[in-house]
Amino acid sequence: MSLVFELATPVVVDPLSTPRTVSRLALTGIKFTTTPDLAPLGSGELKVTLTDPDSGYQAECSYTDATVLEAWEDAFASTVVTTIFNKLVADKKLPAGSIVESTSTALEASADSVTAGDAVTLTATVTPSTATGSVTFSSGSTALGTATLSSGTANLSTSFSTAGTESITAVYAGATGFASSTSSATSITIAAASTTSTSASSTSSAS
Repeated sequence: MSLVFELATPVVVDPLSTPRTVSRLALTGIKFTTTPDLAPLGSGELKVTLTDPDSGYQAECSYTDATVLEAWEDAFASTVVTTIFNKLVADKKLPAGSIVESTSTALEASADSVTAGDAVTLTATVTPSTATGSVTFSSGSTALGTATLSSGTANLSTSFSTAGTESITAVYAGATGFASSTSSATSITIAAASTTSTSASSTSSAS
């Protein structure tokens, strides 16, 4: 499993033995066991294992709480992981803090070389696709515009007026339940617009 959640504020765990600072937790194991004989919904045990990839801190929790079990049994519930994590925090079996899911942002341009004045479309893809909020596109320190995410993608159409090379990045601002992230830079070469000049010539003849 690759779900990684970040703590908005790192916390120290096991202060009386070996203090370790936890800043993020990976969902490393989920096991759901129902009781035999076709037990009704809510009968069973959910065991969740979370591990800090940096410090090695691990929390393993078992639940028979019906609310958590019902959410887990709905395989299509987009909130199941959030429900589990919130329950872990509420039961103080997970370090307190605002838990958000890590994200990554990728950037693509419709062309890597355009003529000054021509439009180019910038597309940012944020993973996971359930992330909400907005993405700001920038060239260096200059903001080009902001677009709202829809199904994990945000698009912006823009153009450049002068020739040269633009280094473009996309910054996902983050939202409730999701951490912010920044894409790698993408370069776009801008060619000078062609100009056509017409000069009139005059001829003279002598007789």
